[in-house]
Amino acid sequence: MLSRLLGTVLLAVGLFVHGRIGPAPTSPSLMRIFSNRIYSNALGSASTRQTASPCIEDDMHCIVATVALALTLLGSAAGRTSGQSVAGALLPLPEQLRANATVVRLDASFRPAVVRAGTNGMVCIADAPNDDQFDVRCYRDTFIPVVYRTFQLGYDVVGPKVAAEIQAGTLKLSREPTAGYRCLGPISGYDASHNTVDGRIECWQSIHFPFRTAAEIGFPDERDVPDSRQLEVPYVMASGTYWSHVMIRHPTTHAKSDDVSLVAKPLGSQTDTALLPVADHHVHLQSLADWGLFHETLPIVAPPSDVDRVLRAFEHGWQSLDKSEIASVFTEDGMLQWADDWARGRRAIRIALLGKVGGLRLRAQRFETHDSLGVVAGAYGFYRDSTWVDQGRYVFTLRKARSEEWQIAVAFLSNTTPAVPPVRDPFAAEQLIAQLDSAGMRRAAVLSYAYQFGAPYRSLTDEQAKVRAENDWVGRQVGRYPGRLVGFCSLNPLAAYALEELERCSRIPNISGLKLHFTSSDVDLRNREHVERLRTVFRMANAQRFPIVVHMRTLDPTYGQRDAEVFLRDLLAEAPDVPVQIAHLAGWGGYGPETDRALAVFADAIAAGDRRTRNLYFDISAVVSRGLSVDAKQLIVRRIRQIGVRRILFAVDGVEPPPAAWANVMTLPLEPAELRTIAANLAPYFR
Repeated sequence: MLSRLLGTVLLAVGLFVHGRIGPAPTSPSLMRIFSNRIYSNALGSASTRQTASPCIEDDMHCIVATVALALTLLGSAAGRTSGQSVAGALLPLPEQLRANATVVRLDASFRPAVVRAGTNGMVCIADAPNDDQFDVRCYRDTFIPVVYRTFQLGYDVVGPKVAAEIQAGTLKLSREPTAGYRCLGPISGYDASHNTVDGRIECWQSIHFPFRTAAEIGFPDERDVPDSRQLEVPYVMASGTYWSHVMIRHPTTHAKSDDVSLVAKPLGSQTDTALLPVADHHVHLQSLADWGLFHETLPIVAPPSDVDRVLRAFEHGWQSLDKSEIASVFTEDGMLQWADDWARGRRAIRIALLGKVGGLRLRAQRFETHDSLGVVAGAYGFYRDSTWVDQGRYVFTLRKARSEEWQIAVAFLSNTTPAVPPVRDPFAAEQLIAQLDSAGMRRAAVLSYAYQFGAPYRSLTDEQAKVRAENDWVGRQVGRYPGRLVGFCSLNPLAAYALEELERCSRIPNISGLKLHFTSSDVDLRNREHVERLRTVFRMANAQRFPIVVHMRTLDPTYGQRDAEVFLRDLLAEAPDVPVQIAHLAGWGGYGPETDRALAVFADAIAAGDRRTRNLYFDISAVVSRGLSVDAKQLIVRRIRQIGVRRILFAVDGVEPPPAAWANVMTLPLEPAELRTIAANLAPYFR
């Protein structure tokens, strides 16, 4: 009985040491076999192999000896694990700071337990075990309590809960600049035996400036730096919040931008798992005109005097130490958005705003009143000397009380930092080539953003002229690197000028394909008029031998099988001679059930040998992310295998740098040979 019990315990110990999981033996004979394995693995001597283990002759001798040795091995393994944990946690730090840094591990409640005490003020959080990510980070001891608290509150680093605790003084935060260091990526990219990482894991630095804006710090806001350039240009994240910091990231490889014969270079060691794809099949450049389209600034307006009085009273109350003044601007049951909830009623609003001071100013950009209800919205910030410093946006709903004066019924303020207009094209061909070189990639499909100018929710003057200008700009950009880039014009297929512009595209130098975006163009695949217009566009593209890249996900919330069947039956049939690339695996990013229902239609048609699919391809841009569930990843792999890996094209769509996007793709449970095939795939339009 004792042998049986100890056999179970010792096998569990042995499996811990050897990193295996399995059922425990319950018989003395299995325990003896296990004991022999422990002795031979631990000692590795010839005598062990030539003579019988003591466990064969004497059960009690076996028990005592095995327990002693197992406990020794367990202690040794624990020591190695602890040492590896410390070494891995210190990896983000410069070598000069590692020796005297503190290392902690977070428990199940995200409270720190010291693994190794240090003296230099830097504290590193060890990687959490039993997940698929390698995530280690180091901060100053004056800053890291905020990091702990973000984990404890659900890891919303710019969340209102943490902000509320800082404002209330219950969570202390130094306003002095401090440094941060972090490494993040799939656990397969970390070699614990050598304490090294390969190119799948990104390491970066940050300088934290609590509550300072990008304009105050002197670096651009992250929204103004395209993803493709974020490895080259430091930028500010969470501008104006307690988490405001400068991000400093680094390219991992370099190559000459004019090397047309460049082959894919792996990041880190030369292994299949580190291999990068040869091409990005979904890239958007950004012109100054396109940037302006997404950063339109509304003019400042002058509201009526009775509405303006509310704004000025709010400003004055904000600056006053007595918060009853600002509370009086609200109705008795007024609501103020605060932290992750609402402060309701004047007393609650007064308490919520305690400690709020400063020269807050409100600028109106839109207002409307009707009888006893109104709304005013605009920008808030302050003046530094005579310069306006923009901090965010506000919306106040107004109500007239018995006093016949407007009061605030609901107030919502969001902290945002408006973008600073660039002086040149934010992401041109030169930056794209640098990005490709940094990732060791050869080619890219450049898809025009011209369809954005034709979006039906915009009302632009000279819309067609702006669409033409954007397509022409893309052609010129692609022409700078004709051996590496392929250009696609774009348009709204429902626009009256669609066929005219498509025909013109065939005459634009360096344009050889068509990009369509059904979501932005508000295409409805269940509207027969829309489908007929699309058929003529597909037919003309086929006649011009223009390959088509299409974002086919529509705005219909019931999108899925029915829409894919229409696409297969009515549209693919009109373009039998050109490649048709469906973006995002027939979705719009991520992988939900509606996307799978659509993709299943094409997978089944391909499996059945439907000739309409012979030139059909799918790009995987923005589909796989760190947070995607295991079930979703397994379903994606199932569909990929139905479709065939040679039809799957690697693409990024600007969501993140190509190495990070490829690292996400590699988390799919595909075989190494399948990943190698996807990495090497080139759409026919590159050939």
